[in-house]
Amino acid sequence: MIRYDLLIVGGGLAGLSAALSADPKFKVAVISKVHPIRSHSVAAQGGINAALANHPDGAEDTCDLHAFDTIKGSDYLADQDAAELLTRLAIPTMYELDHWGVPFSRFPKGTIAQRPFGGAGFPRTCYAADRTGQVLLHTLYEQAVRRDITFYEEWLVTDIIIRDRKLAGLVAYDLAGGEIIPLRARAVIFATGGYGRVYQKSTNAYINLGSGIGMAYKAGIPLKDMEFVQFHPTSLLGKNILITEAARGEGVPTFTHFLDLPILFVIVALGTLRPTDWTLFLTGTGIAVLIAAGLTLMIPRLYPWGEAWPDGEPGRPGRPA
Repeated sequence: MIRYDLLIVGGGLAGLSAALSADPKFKVAVISKVHPIRSHSVAAQGGINAALANHPDGAEDTCDLHAFDTIKGSDYLADQDAAELLTRLAIPTMYELDHWGVPFSRFPKGTIAQRPFGGAGFPRTCYAADRTGQVLLHTLYEQAVRRDITFYEEWLVTDIIIRDRKLAGLVAYDLAGGEIIPLRARAVIFATGGYGRVYQKSTNAYINLGSGIGMAYKAGIPLKDMEFVQFHPTSLLGKNILITEAARGEGVPTFTHFLDLPILFVIVALGTLRPTDWTLFLTGTGIAVLIAAGLTLMIPRLYPWGEAWPDGEPGRPGRPA
């Protein structure tokens, strides 16, 4: 019988963070149905919010303002104590990740670069080019290996063992070996991600099926806030490939064509950037339908061939390949 003090189900950023935060005296193992660096965390592009106040336009930023933006962005449905804890710990966490070796993008003076994102009153998003999730996941996995944390990769947890209303362990299926294996544990943490793949259209990976949440429900463990499902309001039509939130934060224009004419959709923020409570649908004919909230508008403008771009430079948009 395999025995551990702590078993963590899920090898993404949440699972690896939990493993690295555990008391070093504990015997810890991580179980993941894919190799940890293939977890869906690797797909995150945009960055992480923390009130470091490195950006010139964010010199007045504080963790209290960050907490307010977080709570406001949730339409005041978030657990406010949790939001305050999250934003307060975000600052030392960024520096800890930096010291572990995460190659964050930098400002000329060497400080961690920050940029604007939706729902934020200041530019507070720390990032590593367009692959923030990838570098975070690789760095945390390296730290876990350095600390000799055991990994059971390509093992699929199938059930939670309950005895006398107490957790006793897990049952896992070794995908490579074809064996069903019981594991005993004093404590179990589920960090199995969301369940975006229950929807037909999702930017989530195919592994995000909500199996961990389902197992907890079957075991009689109470679930909370099930209506909050992560989604991305911008993706490529038909393919559901994510267009990073950085594009919305920076106001990057996107192109489509209608009747052989390029149409530029420009995001114009009047006041502050809104959180993801608006969605743009681009149809195959180039017609834009917008569900807007608050003060953020997306205005379609037609730029004929050779007309000056918004920055004043003349240009002739090329057709997409």
